[in-house]
Amino acid sequence: MIQNKKVIIYKLLFSIIVSFMMYSYVNEIVYKILPIKEVEISIVEKDNSNIMIIENEETSKFYSLKEIFKKNKLKNADLKEKIEKNNKYIIYFSNPETKISFNLKEVPNNAIYFFNTGIKKVNVKISNKSRVLDMDIPKDGETYAYFPFQNSKLYFLYSIGIYFILTVIIYIVFNFLNFILKKLKIKRIKNFLLGYNPKKVFLLLYLFVSIVITISVLGEFLPKTYFDEKTKEVVWDQFWYWNMGWALKNLQFKYLVKGVSFRGYFAYVPMALAQSINDIFKIRFNKYWSFYILNNFFIILFVSYIIPEIYKNLTKKILKNYQIIVMFLLFSFFWRGVYYSVLSDMFGVIMFFWGILMYLKYKNGNRGVLAFLSGVLVTIASLIRTNYKFGVYIVAIIFILKYGFKILKIDKFCKLKKNFFVYFFLGVILIAFPQAVINFKQGHIGLFPYDKRGSYNRSRNFTLVEEHINDSLKLTLVYIYPYKYNPDNTALKLKNNFTKEDININQTFALFISNPLDTTILMTKKIFYFIDLKTPEMYPSAYKSRTETYIFSFFNYWIFLTGIYLLINKRNRREYFSKEELLLGSILTIVFTLPQLILAIEWRFFIIFYLIAYYIFSFKFTEVIFDKKFNKFKYFNFIILGEILFFVLSSFYFDSII
Repeated sequence: MIQNKKVIIYKLLFSIIVSFMMYSYVNEIVYKILPIKEVEISIVEKDNSNIMIIENEETSKFYSLKEIFKKNKLKNADLKEKIEKNNKYIIYFSNPETKISFNLKEVPNNAIYFFNTGIKKVNVKISNKSRVLDMDIPKDGETYAYFPFQNSKLYFLYSIGIYFILTVIIYIVFNFLNFILKKLKIKRIKNFLLGYNPKKVFLLLYLFVSIVITISVLGEFLPKTYFDEKTKEVVWDQFWYWNMGWALKNLQFKYLVKGVSFRGYFAYVPMALAQSINDIFKIRFNKYWSFYILNNFFIILFVSYIIPEIYKNLTKKILKNYQIIVMFLLFSFFWRGVYYSVLSDMFGVIMFFWGILMYLKYKNGNRGVLAFLSGVLVTIASLIRTNYKFGVYIVAIIFILKYGFKILKIDKFCKLKKNFFVYFFLGVILIAFPQAVINFKQGHIGLFPYDKRGSYNRSRNFTLVEEHINDSLKLTLVYIYPYKYNPDNTALKLKNNFTKEDININQTFALFISNPLDTTILMTKKIFYFIDLKTPEMYPSAYKSRTETYIFSFFNYWIFLTGIYLLINKRNRREYFSKEELLLGSILTIVFTLPQLILAIEWRFFIIFYLIAYYIFSFKFTEVIFDKKFNKFKYFNFIILGEILFFVLSSFYFDSII
């Protein structure tokens, strides 16, 4: 009985929180149903002064002063308009016979702004009630804000009523969905969801995504922020990748040599393949469609086969199809933009994890071809995003420790045979050789892309990493175009106490060690902000606080809080995670995620960490939640408190860039 009451309380609390996050829709509904009142403005006494009414950002939310002028000009010849130097629109009149009227919604923050030009009294009539405003209160040249409905309680009462109705509806829907899930008796659907067939899941999901993308391309439903408004060409980095893909397709290697040093040739291979497909099959209706289809083939393969197979090799357990579908839904909800952006980030991620899968399969079978494929795939990832080359370095270090310094006796921990290293590095050299040639022509000896001074901005003597570091210290903590820049006070304090000039990588570490406490505070902030994803788009519109943002953040926090809850508890770690999973997760976090904290935060840099969170939620939480030993009430208490804390932490940064 007590448990049932707790369940009801949690459901109600969840319903209330969701209804509150719907505030922007509630505001729209309330605004529509609020009554409209007629307002009439006139001069009380003739004193040769003008009544000036100003339009500003506040008034434009509720009414257009330009439209009011047009409607009243016909019957009031004395009514005039002008635009001030600061681009403020003003209408004015001085004739006591002139009366301007217009309709206003009964909203408490709906204001009329008067500019005092020396006039003493202004008469404002609302419906049948008149009020004389004393214009002596503001001095000449000052603005007077009059809120005709400041004492109205309708907005508050209507909002309370709608939030109550919404809470009830959400509560009913929540219970209805729970009922449907419990009563699901369609055997074929149930058997499919509870089975494990990654090939079928791949085909279904790929077909679904391909249809959606094709319809979006034909109907021009893709976000406008990805394209130039006039030419319809892709913009920003996409344009660069597409053109470099053209150069690779046409074997114009001089462009690869002249290109940026921190991207390898394989970063342009997907674009080159897509353009080749266009030429072979004469695809003309949209030149980017073939790239989307190719890109999405690998993305769906990634979420429906590669990640589930990694789970299978790490745990010796088999997933259920519904868990794979949950993974797909989470990834698609939070990273929707990767399906239709002409970028190579996802190819790098996919190849890297595919390389990990080949390594795990080698461990279980000792087949040389798997070691070779692991080397090939990790190298491809490294040629797309340079941080993945640390995967090759890890294998090289293990090889040196195992066979170069036998005194360390790491054989107990590393069971890899010599043939693994031979085949692995054979794969590395084979794929990296063309890049080594490009590097040599650029005056650099090495297998992988490299970050040289002036590679990003030729007018400055800094590497791309150094440019990012300087931006994070003096310009903005989170770098997501076109979000407003917002310098962090801790970063500014560290930077200004060290030097006001831009610094290189060596100076950066000196700066950090000069004040370890502030450095720790700054890095802790960054750890939170790199998980504080606010948009599913690669190229979003400007950040706005609205219902969609809160709902998006709510579920994002929920996923990360779930992962934290399961991992901080020793019993949960021991019961639900294998040692191999924890080891791999630790390596991915420490080696491939945390080092990027020195940069300005771009969420795509930390996609590995997001994938770990989705892995835990999709494959662990969906299993744990049905475990009777799992304390659900303790978990929900943690989630509710965590949600509140995360929203508060997020507000410190994002509320200041609205």
